Amino acid sequence: MARTGLDGIQYGVLDENEKAENRMKMPGAIEAKLDVSSELTPLYADDGIYAVKSSGVSETKLELNLADLTTEMKRTLLGVPVVSGIELYHKDLEPPYVCITWRQKHHEKGYVYYALLKGKFGIPSAEGKTKEDKVDYQTDSIEGQFLPRKEDGLVFLVGYDQNEGFSLDKFYKLAYELEHPTEEGQTVELGK
Repeated sequence: MARTGLDGIQYGVLDENEKAENRMKMPGAIEAKLDVSSELTPLYADDGIYAVKSSGVSETKLELNLADLTTEMKRTLLGVPVVSGIELYHKDLEPPYVCITWRQKHHEKGYVYYALLKGKFGIPSAEGKTKEDKVDYQTDSIEGQFLPRKEDGLVFLVGYDQNEGFSLDKFYKLAYELEHPTEEGQTVELGK
């Protein structure tokens, strides 16, 4: 599915029930790189591949490049305490679990929406460079690692707003509030 652009990044800090009460905007998105690992293991029999077993979604990482990772974002997204305008990075700093969503424009029409449901972001590094003849921006990058939710085993969601039955409200409710959509007369059972 061809996509262009990147916008609408939001995140929410998860509570002990894996739900996010509030969503916060993350403006200034430059790039998002989602890396998903899924291992396929073949079974050989009768001198060839007889069957293939998938490990499902294993390691899932998200790298974000942002124009500005603000102090407020570091406070909420990374759990960095701020005192008198100073960010305090303690040796025992523990970022909270978060859910993060964004969208990309589909090449024909509409948007493709992404949600990573439960993960933590690491503390970003900083880089500086002397100014030469032209401006060369140094931007902030952070990387997060995501794992399955305990409630339903889901790691991430992808929704295309042109798909039949897609609702952005249902997408966000599933991502942030653990409300599983159902079709009339059907229930959804997810393996754990």
